[in-house]
Amino acid sequence: MATFFFILFHFIAIIFGFWMLLISIPLHIFYSMNKSNANKLSEDIKEQTEVLKNQQEEVKTKNDSTKTETSMADELVKLAQLKESGVLTDEEFSSQKEKLLNG
Repeated sequence: MATFFFILFHFIAIIFGFWMLLISIPLHIFYSMNKSNANKLSEDIKEQTEVLKNQQEEVKTKNDSTKTETSMADELVKLAQLKESGVLTDEEFSSQKEKLLNG
């Protein structure tokens, strides 16, 4: 009977030892990093964050300018259509076009 418990306790120790080993290895690696590595990692993350923010701002600026150009072109097309259909006179068309292009 003592042999059974001896084997059982060793088996339990092996199982728990294995799980403790699986848990402790990543913790050991994390804590074994020296401070300079942690600082370098932190700096790299900050740098990548800044690059991503700059890229988002560039995309936003491009989208805003594209919308402005597209809307101006659309307005000019609408004005030309109104002129062709006879709703606007040549003078009204010219004044509206000047307003649109200047302002």
